[in-house]
Amino acid sequence: MKFFQGLFRSDINPLNNKSRTLPILNPKDKYGRTFHLSWIGYFVAFISWFAFPPLIHNIIQKDMQLTRAQVATSNTIALVSTLLTRFTVGPLCDKYGPRYVMVACLLIGSIPTALVPLITNATGLFIIRFFIGILGGTFVPCQVWTGQFFDKNIVGFATALSAGFGNSGGGVTFFLMPAVVSSLIHDHNFSEYWAWRLAFPMCPLVIILIMAMIVLIFGHDTPTGSWNQRIESNPAERVQMMTELGTKIELEDETPRAPTFRDIVKTTLSLQTALVALSYFCTFGTELAIEGIISDFYIQTARNRDGVIWSYTRAGYWAAAYGLLNIFARPFGGFISDVVYRKYSIIAKKWLFIVLVFLHGVILISIGLTNLKIYPLICLMTIGGLSAQAANGAIFGLVPLIHSSFSGIVSGVTGASGNIGGIIFNFVFLLFGSNYLTALCVIGVYCSCSSIIVSFIPLKKKE
Repeated sequence: MKFFQGLFRSDINPLNNKSRTLPILNPKDKYGRTFHLSWIGYFVAFISWFAFPPLIHNIIQKDMQLTRAQVATSNTIALVSTLLTRFTVGPLCDKYGPRYVMVACLLIGSIPTALVPLITNATGLFIIRFFIGILGGTFVPCQVWTGQFFDKNIVGFATALSAGFGNSGGGVTFFLMPAVVSSLIHDHNFSEYWAWRLAFPMCPLVIILIMAMIVLIFGHDTPTGSWNQRIESNPAERVQMMTELGTKIELEDETPRAPTFRDIVKTTLSLQTALVALSYFCTFGTELAIEGIISDFYIQTARNRDGVIWSYTRAGYWAAAYGLLNIFARPFGGFISDVVYRKYSIIAKKWLFIVLVFLHGVILISIGLTNLKIYPLICLMTIGGLSAQAANGAIFGLVPLIHSSFSGIVSGVTGASGNIGGIIFNFVFLLFGSNYLTALCVIGVYCSCSSIIVSFIPLKKKE
């Protein structure tokens, strides 16, 4: 009964004004409303940020006569832009608040989205994809914003659910963009040249602009007021000591602070930040790289192993399923992270995602060594995706608890590390060309070994 009540009503911790429940069924509640605004803002960013992958191996490549190397380069450029943005917006979230940073990313990313019709060659594609990559930075304010509204007992599930729902935008885009382009060609008689170019301003651009306005109008900076008043309004800042059951305990200051350059360097280079960042490098980095090649991988496997010719539409549907796993896999990882935290300690959060990262690596190695037919391959890819995305949720279940006053920095570094992983693993796929099995095996070995290495990094905080 208490669980179901928590879906409609927030339970406020008086010490930090954060909710100990997740009222996702009550958008009138500011905690429930903030949760939905955070993930939807990230979700709509995906519609433009990931609009190219389901189109580039088919209609765009044919239209502009792109080589395989140019396609891979454009995928990498989009990730480079996003990692730079995530590094930048992390400290900005701590200084200006995640709500305004979210809006800024959406509005800035809408400009190159509107300019897609001007693309005429590979260079133009590279430039547009670089600036559209700014939209991927919305992940950081999504996570920081959610973390500011929900308490430790539920923050893992809340951040994982918002990220999982948001990441599912990548899967939805694999359905949406081919459908929009197909409709423009077959129902409205546009040429292929104009169909994919006009699809961007007609679909992602409008959605992004509407969402940016909604966040501005209906969003809240903090549970207690504006971002500039967060220190004065936080009881944990005003009250340093309290007596509970006759024993004095020191309250932890979780109030976000505007970081100095020294704070940014110290937090970025700490071992605890490296623990989550290197793990996310493996899991989300792999996810990004795989989503760039998965359609082509399925087509190649169906042709070579099953003797069946798959269309890019059919391959795109199965590829979309991989991204849509985020809807439940990532939240499940965050939920389990909270469960083991409540039952054991913060150390259990660490070991949960380390085991999942190791398992993910082992599955990738298995895929690379077995050379399966298409449907068994899809099954194993699904299991691998589940382990990686659950690990993503568990990783960000720990992120808000490492350096609480600078969670924006930790989120930014961790999120950017995922993009660095995507870039490095894209280069692995580029290095091995169409030999996807060998590339996956190499990536799997790295992920498994990395999980073992980071397991030796200690957590400062003992609870």
